[in-house]
Amino acid sequence: MIPLWMQLTAAVSSALTGFVMGIALLPFLRKMQLCLPEEDEKEISAGAQMKPAMCGLLAVTGCLGGLALHAALYLTLCRPDRTSASFHGETMQLLLMLLWAVGSAGAGLWTDFRIVRRKRLYHVAFWLRAAFVFTSLLFVLMLGTVMETSTEPTVMDFGFRRWDAGILYYPITAAIGTICWLCAADMEETQGASLTTGGILLLGLTILLLSGGYALPAILALTAAGGCMGNLFWNLHPFGGHIGRTGSWWLAGLLTGLCMITHQHSTLVLISLVYLINRLPVLAGRGGSLQKRLQAEGRTPWQIIAVLSVFAVFSAAAAVYVQR
Repeated sequence: MIPLWMQLTAAVSSALTGFVMGIALLPFLRKMQLCLPEEDEKEISAGAQMKPAMCGLLAVTGCLGGLALHAALYLTLCRPDRTSASFHGETMQLLLMLLWAVGSAGAGLWTDFRIVRRKRLYHVAFWLRAAFVFTSLLFVLMLGTVMETSTEPTVMDFGFRRWDAGILYYPITAAIGTICWLCAADMEETQGASLTTGGILLLGLTILLLSGGYALPAILALTAAGGCMGNLFWNLHPFGGHIGRTGSWWLAGLLTGLCMITHQHSTLVLISLVYLINRLPVLAGRGGSLQKRLQAEGRTPWQIIAVLSVFAVFSAAAAVYVQR
């Protein structure tokens, strides 16, 4: 078990890294004109600053910075047995999870860059994106199962019964993860709301992973939550930026990947409720998402954050209650 003070150090260092990176990164993004222009041309002519589209980089760098500090402290002070099979398995699990999350962030960064450079790639085709996520999650899931052979493959487990789906376990679970990823990745447009909801869900996931004995994946979730909190200051600043697809795809990759590689499938469904709620107006044919509707009504960023945070707390609490 990782000491509590070391867990808190990882979270605080992630928040500080994300905050400090913003001091240098946001002016750089503006100087290089890696910004999204405001829709209203009058505001541009009046001198309004454009919002950086890649503010999600702060959350990514914050998480990686906190994770690096934690790894140094853990290896120096706890002195784990590096030759043991459990240490090797958890380390490979963590590296695989990081590869998947960073890959999602990299794809989002490329998409944001194309948008800013006016390449007319305002979105990646839905089915192309879904196929990429499905294939990647299938690969991650199969490797995760190979590294944790003691875990019996189950599609869903809500505490009432287990469904052993045999070979169908992989495509069905990857399909569930793909749907959850696509819903979570659609949270890039509102200032602060994506980071706050993502941070709340990651904290709930940290509790579940620690209680299940997944120490290193839990630290990854905790440092990611810290990176979200450090980025929140810049995202709410009057001249802050959108986390864009870089940040939202990073969060989507973390949430889905962490749940799938640790076989927390029901947790993934439950924590994704907040994203499904956000998409309900679209599914009902009533225009944009809940975020966009609140923005159109003139709600402040704090009001939007409060509404979505309530749903995020409900989703995280439901996941913790069902799994425990």
